[in-house]
Amino acid sequence: MLTDSQRGIFEKVKAFVMENRDVSAASTAAKLSLPNIFSSRDRTFITKLSDDLHLNVSWDEYDDQDQNLVTWRLPGALADDGEAEVDQEVEDDQEGEDEGEWEDTEDDEEAKAAVDRVLKKYEKANVLDAEGSFDERHERLAKEKMEEWKREYYRVSDVLLLLEMNRLIVALFKGQIGNFI
Repeated sequence: MLTDSQRGIFEKVKAFVMENRDVSAASTAAKLSLPNIFSSRDRTFITKLSDDLHLNVSWDEYDDQDQNLVTWRLPGALADDGEAEVDQEVEDDQEGEDEGEWEDTEDDEEAKAAVDRVLKKYEKANVLDAEGSFDERHERLAKEKMEEWKREYYRVSDVLLLLEMNRLIVALFKGQIGNFI
């Protein structure tokens, strides 16, 4: 079960993953950054989603306005572009050309299938209807109970009023209206 906000987070992360799935992680500095204004429940969800998709998530980055950001990066991607290039050169020197490409192709297909399974799991998750803080839900419930009480109170009052009017009409027809005035 996901909340509406978690569904929104998932959709953004999914779009980021799908945009960058064919790009080599070591050769890209692609990242997804969102303002860190999430509830505790959403932060837990972000951590679990990142673990499931094997994404690197950092909570300690800031934008130009000093707003705290949550940042996702692909596995193996580094924050600094210069470091990524150096690491890529080291990897290229260590692996043989043909062997490295063959292994990367098989690993990429396996990784894409695993990512697709995780994405499908989150896509199928139901979204909770009740959203809001505890106070908002409590206030909404209190209003519903008050409305229910009002409907019952005025329904009973209307019935009593109708009974009294009925008694007056019967008395009028019997000629006893003088006793009531």
